Amino acid sequence: MQSLEESDTLFVDHILDVVDDMSGSKQPKVLLFDIGGVCVVSPFQSILDYELSLDIPPGWVNYSISKTSPTGFWHRLETGSIAMDTAFFEGFGKDLNDQDPWMFPALKKLQASGKYIIAALSNTVIFQPGHKLWKKDFMDDPVRTIFDVFISSAHVGLRKPDPKIYQLALKRLNEYAAENADTERGRALGWGGGIKSADVLFLDDIGENLKAARKQGFGTIKVHLGRTYEAVEELEKITGLALEGDHPKIPVKPRIKGSDKAKL
Repeated sequence: MQSLEESDTLFVDHILDVVDDMSGSKQPKVLLFDIGGVCVVSPFQSILDYELSLDIPPGWVNYSISKTSPTGFWHRLETGSIAMDTAFFEGFGKDLNDQDPWMFPALKKLQASGKYIIAALSNTVIFQPGHKLWKKDFMDDPVRTIFDVFISSAHVGLRKPDPKIYQLALKRLNEYAAENADTERGRALGWGGGIKSADVLFLDDIGENLKAARKQGFGTIKVHLGRTYEAVEELEKITGLALEGDHPKIPVKPRIKGSDKAKL
């Protein structure tokens, strides 16, 4: 026979389970995407290839970059405080334009659905005039033009996982919603009520960026290196939309030319 206290505890647990189920089924108003490693092939893939080709311990380059945060050369580059020159990672620009075979088609379908504000929050770099990858209009790009709102770290002087950049993203999203609240789409999707942090679902491939987003109240999906199709499957469950393309679901493995070294 259960005591009254035990019965009350079970009842409270049941109510909390119901609340969790309800919150899990809540449709986001905003789908917020990282770029590198989510919408385009991750530069970390090339770094991993490089490490394996030279027998460098996997992850060492990324560790060397991250341990100098937040004042290291790489981090200052991503906040726009130092210049990008031609000597800095020649292949970096190519990786940032190599569209992901699973996520990019899904992104276009999400845009076509009109059901969500499609936004990006990305740690980026600025190429200087005269560089082959420099563009007068930063948004003149086949990936960037998909987004309703695009927050670039190098243009705003903040980078993930700084809490301030997530707060700025929410501010920009609310500005967009307010500007478009009286449109047919805005009225149908309730933008007049504003965007709350719980209305945002954020996709990123870096754990500390996702952890920081959750602290701000965002929902999150982890995108795993070489397996973005898993995140697409999660988006299908959440949105109820058919997002998968025809690309086979085979994990992208390290690409090492002219090497017989073991792969991860």
